Amino acid sequence: MKPNNIIEKGSLKTDKPGIKTPKTPHKGEELEARYANFFKIGSNAFEFLLDFGQFYPQNGDGLIHTRVVMSPVYAKALLQTLSDSISQYEKSFEEVKDK
Repeated sequence: MKPNNIIEKGSLKTDKPGIKTPKTPHKGEELEARYANFFKIGSNAFEFLLDFGQFYPQNGDGLIHTRVVMSPVYAKALLQTLSDSISQYEKSFEEVKDK
């Protein structure tokens, strides 16, 4: 499933010579998609750790399947990008209720 709206505020776009912008997969290649309904966030002085997984309410078990580690600068950019994306979603569809 492809997203309708993509915001790239946290991307590595740069005008500096020798530094390339990350590329998306070529046609025919796919990114691995993982569903997450559970997450944990931790941090230390140098980085943020975002753990994503699935929680199964039937038996109370959860499984973390993906960890993303990023600098505080990119964590803040992610926060802003998520906030902008939710605002855009709510304008297009409906308000997202707090859990």
